[in-house]
Amino acid sequence: MAIPSPLERSNWAHSMLEKYAAWVPANLDRIRANARIISTNDDPKSWNQMFGLDIFCAEHVQEVKPFAINNSQEDVVYFRTLISREAGKKSSRLRNGIYGKSFPGIINKKRATTYVSRKAKKAVQEPVNTVYANAVSADPISASLDTSFSASQDSLESVIKSAKDAGATSFNINVTF
Repeated sequence: MAIPSPLERSNWAHSMLEKYAAWVPANLDRIRANARIISTNDDPKSWNQMFGLDIFCAEHVQEVKPFAINNSQEDVVYFRTLISREAGKKSSRLRNGIYGKSFPGIINKKRATTYVSRKAKKAVQEPVNTVYANAVSADPISASLDTSFSASQDSLESVIKSAKDAGATSFNINVTF
């Protein structure tokens, strides 16, 4: 069996979208009964996504078999992905067909834009928070009144040293917030 060309796959996906558009009005009750989104109760012309697509794909899964390249994906998932990608292209052929006339809300929906930085980010080492830094960040009022902790009170080192000099071998600290 020959592998279908990208054009054949695109034509098939387009015909499946047209078939989906014709299938929706006859299956609105099933779509709404299985929906988790209240928007399915709206008129299909105002839908901004393809509701009932999983049901449609499960019913017509036999039609995707000639176009499946490998068996790594479940056929229904592959079918759904294939026609969703075609719908996302929003070609003029799709826009002017049955699908475009049935779902203008989907066809005219603006694409979401995502901005991903292409530069590699350097790992930044987080500074170790000290007692002094934590106190200042937690108490902006003291900083504005200039009554904040002094840097000389920045650690417990002197307390630990004093305890060690006094002969302590261990101690427990309980903190209550």
